[in-house]
Amino acid sequence: MHTTKKAAITALSIFLGISAAVPVAGAEKFGEINDTIVADNVVTDIKVEYSEGIKAAKAEEKGTNKAIAISELTVYQEKGSDKTSGKMFEKNIAEVVSSEDGWTQIKSGDLTGWVETKNLCLGEEAKAVIFSNEVEAEVKNDAQVYKTNAEVPEDTVKQGEKYKVSDVGEYITIQKNDESYFIKEEDVKVDYKLSEGKTDAKIEEERIAAEKKAEEERKRKEEEARIAAEKKAEEERIAAEQAAAAAVVSYNVDTTGWSTGVASAYGGYGDDQIQSNFVSATGEAVTESSMGVAIPMAWGRSDLYGHKVLISYGGKTVTAVINDCGGMGNGSRVLDLQPGVFKAFGADNCNAWGLRTVSYKIL
Repeated sequence: MHTTKKAAITALSIFLGISAAVPVAGAEKFGEINDTIVADNVVTDIKVEYSEGIKAAKAEEKGTNKAIAISELTVYQEKGSDKTSGKMFEKNIAEVVSSEDGWTQIKSGDLTGWVETKNLCLGEEAKAVIFSNEVEAEVKNDAQVYKTNAEVPEDTVKQGEKYKVSDVGEYITIQKNDESYFIKEEDVKVDYKLSEGKTDAKIEEERIAAEKKAEEERKRKEEEARIAAEKKAEEERIAAEQAAAAAVVSYNVDTTGWSTGVASAYGGYGDDQIQSNFVSATGEAVTESSMGVAIPMAWGRSDLYGHKVLISYGGKTVTAVINDCGGMGNGSRVLDLQPGVFKAFGADNCNAWGLRTVSYKIL
């Protein structure tokens, strides 16, 4: 070359509104011209940047086809149509298919359609958003990479290898062994670390799934609250019964003139013969804290149901209620104590109580 080419480029720069030159060597890249000038036998590398208008044209020409949504926006089936395809959300990434009349046709995952161009970041602005993350490319199949000439490969990459991406456009620029190489876009899967748009069907599917999850969560909480309430109520009931049992215990009562006899015990966790949902003859549940007693069927005294009975043993006197009857050795035993009663006397379960002689008085 000679100085006349330098002068010609300078004139072209002024005509096109090109900015000042910055020294850079290499092949032509997005939005810039690189050239080498020889003047007075001195080699000078120059980089000439395009004006904004020229950049936009070069972006389309070079296939810089990525777009970023500025905010949530509606994607339409056709430009200017009211029929929607889906939505893009802030910083969603899309591929530009075409652009005309203030509208851009995009493809973002499964979503395709038209959006108003004013709602998108394109070209260098899109790149700025893209490279705010660390972009990575994974090689799909063994492929060739290039340096300065897209016709002459200078190295190869293997399937599954991952490389940092430093530029996107007609080719993807990857960093390999601290050097930049170009690779065809179809040979890599680029992870832009940005989400894609959603179709109307996908949005509806997610809405239904969210409502279902919310309903399941509501039911779960209701069930937990119900179980907790029942548990609390049961604990309060047992505590009340235990308090009542404690309240009916007296000490060293004069039992002169009382009847005596053998008392057995039944119910509670130690009784394998009685189910947990067992109820007395009067319909009351026999629980771990029941303050009832059974009398022998041989007495034939159902009229005694509901009567209180004082039972004395070991210096303690407990007040219980007659609410059941049983065989009780054909009347050889006079009372059958329920859990709240024998526990008041200090026995943990019916087996621990066994058979004991007590004094009793029916009121």
